Amino acid sequence: MCICKRYVFIGVLATFLMLVIFNLFYKNSFYGSFNKNTKSLVYQGLVSPASSVDVVSRVSGVVNKVNFQAGDKVVKGQMLFKIDDDYYKTVYQQKNTNLKKAENDLISARKLLDKYKLLVRSSAISQHSYEEAISSVHKAEYSLEEAKIDCKLALLNLNRTEIKSPVDGFIGQALVSEGSYINIDGFKMAKVQQLDPVYIDISTSIKELSDFYKSSFYSDDQYKKDIEAVVILKNHGEYEHIGEVVFVDRLVDVRSKLINLRIRVANPKGVLLPGELVEVRLNKVTSDNKL
Repeated sequence: MCICKRYVFIGVLATFLMLVIFNLFYKNSFYGSFNKNTKSLVYQGLVSPASSVDVVSRVSGVVNKVNFQAGDKVVKGQMLFKIDDDYYKTVYQQKNTNLKKAENDLISARKLLDKYKLLVRSSAISQHSYEEAISSVHKAEYSLEEAKIDCKLALLNLNRTEIKSPVDGFIGQALVSEGSYINIDGFKMAKVQQLDPVYIDISTSIKELSDFYKSSFYSDDQYKKDIEAVVILKNHGEYEHIGEVVFVDRLVDVRSKLINLRIRVANPKGVLLPGELVEVRLNKVTSDNKL
């Protein structure tokens, strides 16, 4: 019996400690605290990139070159990887040769048709021969269009051996090394993140904001207009760029009873990093602030 009571006591104690931890960490981390001196709400926010784009291969082959270092700033269109292009050059040359042949075949077919037009009028050739000449022109035209498509596709694949950055941003580690063979279309080779601007996501409640702004309901436009977000960097004080609210969620999380706010802030020097927790102070913008 004593042993049972001891386990019950341990269970109650563990539950109590969990509640204490929840109140100290969870609540303080996600609910705003009111600062009487600045008349503002203070939150913990999570930094995320404006976009995160995978660099993927569109052709198969051996990676001949990795043209960047992890953490480099890259620009849209910059070559990041080079796939061995010997095969694709050969295919393109062959398709280009076929294209020239198709062009010449069409020229010859049209010349023959022009000749047969005169001959059929004088009954020098049969109507059947004339119709065959017309059919030959149509076939040559079709073959030319097909050759153009094949040549265009071959050139496209040749160009795809240079894998370029899809956006401006900072690139992470290469997921392949020189000499690796890529045989999957869409294989992820690296990731580029756009870090200027960045977003900071915070969680709050409609009631909390409404109480703070002395209003029962605020539209997204009002929040964007009436709130300025000051980012506080650990050991560095206020961040030099003021953020703005760009999104106020209207869907309340069932468990936490919170809504999400998204703040956009300039990050030209790359000071704010994705995954970083920062302190965000929401200030109500008054006419005095605006002046």
